[in-house]
Parts: sequence; structure tokens; C-alpha cells
Amino acid sequence: MASNTREVDVGGIRPVVLTKLPSIHGLFVRGSYPYLLTADDAGKELILRNVNPLEGGASIECAVEFDDDVFAVTGGQTSQQTAVLAVVTSEPSLTFAALTRDEPCELQTRHRPVGGGQTAMRVEHVTGDIYAVSTITVGAHKGLADKENTPDNDGDGRASSSTVRLVNGSSLREVCSIPAEEREDDVTMGDDDEQSGCTVEVSSLATFDLGDAGDSGIVYLCVGSCVVAGPARPPEIDEAEPSKGFVKVYRIDPTASLLGGADAKVCERVTMIEVTGVPYQMAAMVDEGSKKPFLLCTVNNVVEVYAVEQEPEGGLRLGIVTNRHLHIASIFMQIQGNNVAVGDMTRGVTLLQFDPKSSSLSELARYEFSLWPTALQFLSNGKILVADDRFNIFLMERQREIGKGHSGSSGYSLQTVGQLHLGLLVNCIRPGSLRSTTTNLNRSDEEGDQFLLCTIEGALVSLKSIENSAVERMLQIQHAIQVNIQKQ
Repeated sequence: MASNTREVDVGGIRPVVLTKLPSIHGLFVRGSYPYLLTADDAGKELILRNVNPLEGGASIECAVEFDDDVFAVTGGQTSQQTAVLAVVTSEPSLTFAALTRDEPCELQTRHRPVGGGQTAMRVEHVTGDIYAVSTITVGAHKGLADKENTPDNDGDGRASSSTVRLVNGSSLREVCSIPAEEREDDVTMGDDDEQSGCTVEVSSLATFDLGDAGDSGIVYLCVGSCVVAGPARPPEIDEAEPSKGFVKVYRIDPTASLLGGADAKVCERVTMIEVTGVPYQMAAMVDEGSKKPFLLCTVNNVVEVYAVEQEPEGGLRLGIVTNRHLHIASIFMQIQGNNVAVGDMTRGVTLLQFDPKSSSLSELARYEFSLWPTALQFLSNGKILVADDRFNIFLMERQREIGKGHSGSSGYSLQTVGQLHLGLLVNCIRPGSLRSTTTNLNRSDEEGDQFLLCTIEGALVSLKSIENSAVERMLQIQHAIQVNIQKQ
């Protein structure tokens, strides 16, 4: 594989995060400064527009676009020319803003405070115009016997608190609040000094439905959390990875919110399981044959698969069906069909496959060399695009038999079939491209996957894969350079 890249320098020192704006065919770029990134009508040039900052100079911590049909913020403009975003600011507050491609680019906002002084971590779209906002307040730790999971603890005894808040987009009303540490949960980790000051903090969010969301509107919000111990003593001792966590599933009924129902009807916890670590990533998978849903979680260095089963009383049950131990910390996970790509913090990438009929999770291949991935993404053809800490981008695929395993089955490895030294540290890969709807697609545009990459240096990169035959001569030169470098 060879790649054609275009780099846009957005400056600043903060990591760059992207929000796709399909309604205006662009990207909202937030780093040290906000920008709107679009393409010209020919789809050949990237156009970076300054976005006027929010009133008071508040920084934007996270943003997500949603349908503005029920939210009158566009001032009569059509939805095709206006993107409506839910934005969390550093104050903190939840702001609903309209953004257009016209000059000057301004965020026309409505907002309200969120979390009573808490810092927002991320926004997850749940359903309709309901959004989950995870917030956290980091303060000094205190003993479990005296700690309350509220942002009102101040002074030397205040505690960290983490909360997921459901917010209705059309009314800006907080529907309900889900504390990470609920009173009925037994999260005590012991009475010794090392365990004092423990808190429960949200680590991941995910949503799924049971196939009837189109009729009932009911979806399920999964909240992954972990028990974080207080500061290690003495201070030179490294903090251990959490060994206890929770996966909680909440039934979200948006119709109850519209009718003004009680919190328990809008958001009701239907099940909870305890896990032995941090739920770094969660994602839903549906068996195409039986339409049975499964929930996949990476817990520390283990990939766990849970069957989602409905109980006669109307509740849900998460039943573990299989798991697989990997390396150090499985902090990245992508799902494509029944295939699961897992990125480990220090040991590269492993490709797994889940078989719902046999309830087994098998290893298809792994990358056999040391690699610290920083982001990964499946391509449409099943290959995996991986970025590492040495500023490289790899394209990997399963190939080449490397021997017989203990069971006598053939072994395969993930091999790099394409590599690009970008010179930038990528921390996010999103599929997609910037193109106006009036652009006429030609054959070259239709070939190959296209991706948008953001880096911690403040650069935004548009990348497209192309066939080797198109750059055969350049590949020969690249190979000659590699051979020459290895000889030195």
C-alpha cells in the first residue's frame, strides 16, 4: 500500500480532536483553537476556517452533532447548511450551538451549567436528542467511611466524584444523574491504609438496543467504571492498575422524558456485573444469524464477551460466555462483523474472531513484534490501519503461515503490507473524507479507503490508500532507501 497524505497545521499545544459534521460536509476541529475544516467543491483542497471563540473565552472540551429537527437554534436556516452541536465547555456548561460554513464562522449558542463544578470528560449520543455526559471532579481523597460521591466535598477532605448525566437536547433539561458510585453498591476494598480514599470513576460508555428501538425507542446505556485507590504511600511507589470495576446497564426510555416521567422511568438500571479491572472499551456485537446481541469488554488485559439476555420480568442479564487473556493492557478495540482487533498498550495488535454458535473467542493472528499502538481502525477489506508511538502508520493484514500451534492448527500472523512514516503522533483515526455533495466522483475517488487522522502536535491529516501498481516506481525507490539505511 502507498498513501497520499495532506497535512493541515492547526497550531497550538493541545491535542486535536475531531467531530464529524455530515450536515455541512465538514469537520469541527478543536485543539488550542476551534476550526471548521471543509473541502472545496472539487474535493481537492482543504479549507480551514477560524471559528470565533465562545463568549468568555471558555474552551471546548467535547462536541457531538445531532439532528436539529426538534431544536430551534438555526434561526430559520436549513439543516443542510447548519450543523447543530452539543458542546461541553470548561466552565463547565453544556452548550447547544449552531455552526454554518458562512464567513465569519460563529457558534450561536444556548447553554446551561452541568454538574455543579464538575469537569466534563465526553459526550455520548444515546438516542433521539438524549445525550450522556460523563463528568468528574478530582480532589483530595478521604476515607470511604466519610466520603460522599458529590462535588460538594471541599477542603482537605474533599473526594473525587464521577457521574453520568442524561440531558435532553430540545429542552436543555437534565433528565437524570447516574453517580458512578451508587449507595447500594458494595465497593469497599478493605480497611487498611492502602485502600483508604477509594473512588469509583467512569472509564467508558457504550449503547445498544434489542432490535426494537425503531418501534419502542428504548435503548440501553452501558457505563463502565473502575475502583481507583487513593495515593500510593510512599509516593515513589507506582500506582497499581485497578483490580475491580463494574459494568452497569441502564434502560433509557426517551418517551418517558418527553412525557415528563420520573427519573426511574426515563433511566432505570436493569443489571450490573462486577469485573476484575478497568473496562477500557465496550462495544456491542449482533449475531447476523440469530440476531442475538453480545457485549464485548476489554478489562485490563482480558477481552470478555457477554450474552445479553432478557429476563421474564423485563430486566436484562449479562452472562459471560467466553474470554481471552492477551498481554498488558487492552486499551483499544474495534469490531468488524465477528472480527475484533485489540490494541495492547505495549504489545501491538491481536486479531480475534468470535463464533456465537460455539461461544468461542479464537485468535486469528497477531503482530509478532514490539509495537506501542496509539490508534487503530478497520478498513472495509478487513485490513487494519495502526498508528504507533514512533510516528508511523502501518497497514496490517492476516497472512503467512508461521507454524503449527499446540492444537495442530495452522498459525498466522499480522503482517505489515504498507507503512508510512508520518512524523506525527496520531491519537485518533476516523473513516471518512471531506467532499462537497456537488463533487463529481471519478474512478480514482471511488477506489481505496479514506481516513482523517488527528495528532497531539496539532495537525490534521487526510489519508487515502491507493494500489501499489499506481506507485510502483516510488515503491522501488522506497525499498532502495530502506536497504541503504539498514547497511549503515
